[in-house]
Amino acid sequence: MTTAIDIHTHLLELQAERALASIEGLAVNSVYMADLDGEIEATARAYVGAAVTEIATFRAELSGPQVGSCYRHERFRRRHTRSRGTRAAPQCLREPAMTHPTERTTHASHYHIL
Repeated sequence: MTTAIDIHTHLLELQAERALASIEGLAVNSVYMADLDGEIEATARAYVGAAVTEIATFRAELSGPQVGSCYRHERFRRRHTRSRGTRAAPQCLREPAMTHPTERTTHASHYHIL
C-alpha cells in the first residue's frame, strides 16, 4: 500500500531530478521537461489526496466517521425542539442518515452534505 509519505518522497525525488536537469542543461529539451513537469503535477495531486484520505481515516478511527446534515433542516430541528409547535419535521429528519453524498433526500430542492 502506497502511503502519503511514499508519494511525498517520490515527489521530492522528481523535484530533485528537475533541478538536476536544469543544472545539466536539459532544460532546453522541452519534451523531457514537459513530461517531468506533468509527472510532478500528477504526483503532487496524488500526494494531497493521499494525505487528506489518511487524515480522514485516522480521524474516523479516533472519533467515528463524520455524518453531515442539511443546514436548513438542522435549523428546523433546533427551532422546533425548543418550541411546542405542531409542525411536522421534514421527511429527511425522520429517515436514517444517508450513506452516500450523492443520494437525494425526499426533498428535490437540495442535497444533504456528508
